[in-house]
Amino acid sequence: MKFGLDIFDYEHLNQAELSQIEKENELLTKIWTYKDEFDKMWSSWKNTQFKLIDVGSIEDSCVEYQGKIQEL
Repeated sequence: MKFGLDIFDYEHLNQAELSQIEKENELLTKIWTYKDEFDKMWSSWKNTQFKLIDVGSIEDSCVEYQGKIQEL
C-alpha cells in the first residue's frame, strides 16, 4: 500500500491517526444530523400561527437538543 501512496506523493497514515479521523468523522456526522433534525423542527415552528405556538414544547425540544450537543 505504501508503494501506491508514493505514486501520489501521499504520506501513509498510522492506525492512531486513522482512528482519530474516524472518531472526528462520527462526531461531525452526529452534529450535522442533529442540525438537520433541529432545522426541520424550526421550520414547522416558524410556520405555526402565533396563537397556536406551544412554548413549553419548543422549550423542551431546545433543552433536549442542548443535552445532545453537550454529550458530544
